[in-house]
Amino acid sequence: MLISANLLFLNAMNIAQPNSFLKSIWGPFLLSISLFIAAFLKFDSTEFIRWDTIHYLNIRFNGYSFNPCAHVNVAFFPLFPYLMKAVNLSFIYICLLNLLLFYTGIYFLHKAFKLSTLSIWLIAALPTSFFFFMLYSESVFFLSAALILYGLKTERYPILYLGVFLAALARPVISILIPAFIILIIWDVLDQKKFYQYKHYLISILIAIASLLLVSWFQYTQTNTWWAMFKAQSCWDHYFSIKGLSANSWGKPIIQRLDKISVAIGLCSAFLLIIAFYKAFINKKSKPLKHPIATSAVYRFSFLYIAGITLSIWMFQNDWHSLNRYIWCSPFIVLFLNSWKNTDKSFIKTAVYIYLLLLIPLGAYTHIQVLLSLLAVSIWLISLIYISNIQDSKINSYKYALIIALSIICIYTQWYFIELFLSNNWVG
Repeated sequence: MLISANLLFLNAMNIAQPNSFLKSIWGPFLLSISLFIAAFLKFDSTEFIRWDTIHYLNIRFNGYSFNPCAHVNVAFFPLFPYLMKAVNLSFIYICLLNLLLFYTGIYFLHKAFKLSTLSIWLIAALPTSFFFFMLYSESVFFLSAALILYGLKTERYPILYLGVFLAALARPVISILIPAFIILIIWDVLDQKKFYQYKHYLISILIAIASLLLVSWFQYTQTNTWWAMFKAQSCWDHYFSIKGLSANSWGKPIIQRLDKISVAIGLCSAFLLIIAFYKAFINKKSKPLKHPIATSAVYRFSFLYIAGITLSIWMFQNDWHSLNRYIWCSPFIVLFLNSWKNTDKSFIKTAVYIYLLLLIPLGAYTHIQVLLSLLAVSIWLISLIYISNIQDSKINSYKYALIIALSIICIYTQWYFIELFLSNNWVG
């Protein structure tokens, strides 16, 4: 019934084309609110306090603490817990505030990239989008990262700086942001661009470093320990150790499969960036690549982030848990999904071949059931990419049926993930 009611909006407008933000947002927002209310009515409020939420609430009420032999809360960055402390609202209103922050991020993406109504709908329907109305830092990071992308796209660099500053206060992402900006600088230098065209990346690096210093100082004032967030990583089994791609994840099989295809997306993004770099600067006689990562810094940055977070997890965690949340609850996946319009068919084929080949070391060879489940989730991913790139002024019955089917699958899976999460099962 919930799915049927929310799908009604698909008939209300030209969903494959950009509309005004308010016209585009009401269906997705209704979906998110409906899922939140359904979860709130079915589960006790205490069941919303799960996993990372416990640490965020501990920081909000008790501040930071450090014990080198325990799972300490200094591993969590201060932006979200101290936002909760500043607004001083009950948990239900914090959840609604998170939802508001998420849709504010969507507003900036819509303004910069002219997202279609369908794209916004799919973002809200994604299985992991329930994190945006939980007591997690996903919404503040999504908004911060959306500001980065908006600033890069529109060349409004103060907004870029603000996004970098907030993102580095929300998450330990400096090890991803700095290499990404350095690669953008190298790309521009090799492309013979002037210093004023890439000086903003250098400023962004300095701001990211300043944010990290601020976090360390802030935690020092409460724990009397410098760089406590780094010293705490070993308590969480985060240390340098490159694992095999077939390493396990946490949770139910469907969660593990989602983590695995997230790995494939991240590594595929890295390979595609290498191909774009090769065509641009090494094999200059080849046909220019017709894909946004070859021509647009903002798309290049999105692919760099997805590749960077994947490589970071690969090198510093002993399994793949949480990767699905880090990728699918970020605005970078939105640009990844929407980057295939008018792309060379040969490049699309290359991307598909790389992705499918990556499934083998990710565990597809271990058992026929694993292979089939990975292929099933991959079909969902490919369908999602295909629908995200529809440009028709009018959608024919075949495409409309595919949109309906994919929407039902996404919404049903999101509700299943909500039930898992609120029943104290791991999701991401």
